[in-house]
Amino acid sequence: MSTDSLRWLAGKWTGEGRGFYPTIDSFEYEEEIEFQRIPNKPVLKYDCKTWHPVDKTPMHLESGFLKMKPGTNQVAFSIAENIAITEMSEGTLTDNSLSVTTQSIGRSGFNKEPSVLKVQRDYRLTPDGDLEYTISMQTATQPLQEHLRAKLKKF
Repeated sequence: MSTDSLRWLAGKWTGEGRGFYPTIDSFEYEEEIEFQRIPNKPVLKYDCKTWHPVDKTPMHLESGFLKMKPGTNQVAFSIAENIAITEMSEGTLTDNSLSVTTQSIGRSGFNKEPSVLKVQRDYRLTPDGDLEYTISMQTATQPLQEHLRAKLKKF
């Protein structure tokens, strides 16, 4: 596979999502994700922002890069989050799905407990052309389980 395999992700996506986890109250959010092609580079630039669906206040922000391993379907996804956490994930890409799991997580020394220990991100392009994803999370007190789910449309 080549970086052209990332083509289906490239662009801006917007939609709604829902968050839940045993240690928090469930919530809804609106979101914009952009996977931007960078000319002559084997990567996509990634930016994500979420906001409250009623009062429109910012909620969560992420930025990073998605890179293909040449000649394979393997990818690396590096992400920095506004909560002072970084994720370095690896996984696989197909014609309509991307699945990555953290290999390492960096965090500031003052993050509140429980700390995030593992994140799994699964993105897929639906037959209707929407982008759906689930993000699962493991913390110091909870096993790996679904935390976020969203459906986005390309614009």
